[in-house]
Amino acid sequence: MIDYEVKFQRATAELERAGLQKHAKPAPFVRFLRGAGFRPKPDLYRRKISRLMWDTLVMGSLWGLGMYIFSPSFRAVPPLAMSSLLYGVSMALFAEYNIWRTRRKHKLSKWEDL
Repeated sequence: MIDYEVKFQRATAELERAGLQKHAKPAPFVRFLRGAGFRPKPDLYRRKISRLMWDTLVMGSLWGLGMYIFSPSFRAVPPLAMSSLLYGVSMALFAEYNIWRTRRKHKLSKWEDL
């Protein structure tokens, strides 16, 4: 089995060869996690379910917070929760489609194959 650091370096090199420099450089949050001892994969190599759950949680929470702050007539919990969930899921699916399209266009290999 190949070490995590070797796979991470291979993934970064593959992203740079494909011309995806913005994905090749780890985000500050990923650098923080790696420094704390966690082993996160680059975003284009994460599993679909983890990306969908994370994007739904983040985007839905941000949308709900924005609706709560900027819309005083929209502070009831059921509409706020449904709106946040709907927005989070739709944005997560849109992000997943873009990642799928990018991976297919640049013929990126799977994490397990690196």
